[in-house]
Amino acid sequence: NSSLLEIGSGPGVDWNILRKDYKVAGSDNSKAFLNHLISNNPTGRFLELDARLEDLFVHYHDEEDLREVNDKHFEVLLQRYQEFEEDDSLLCIATRK
Repeated sequence: NSSLLEIGSGPGVDWNILRKDYKVAGSDNSKAFLNHLISNNPTGRFLELDARLEDLFVHYHDEEDLREVNDKHFEVLLQRYQEFEEDDSLLCIATRK
């Protein structure tokens, strides 16, 4: 019964993976991507959001920050991956203790 918002769904590759295990809403700032997502997934939930300014507040954390904030109440799995450059991104999955 977990829900999540995917920021920057693009063509929907990750959205399709995530929807298998979560109630996921996709988002993008591109109308072209949103139209593509909606036409290929008519029952999906998609939002037009600009993650850089008006609609969302993005706070960047490094691995140490995420562990410090979450370790007290959550079991935390962190995995580095490459979005554009090696180890430029960090996936954080947390479950309540």
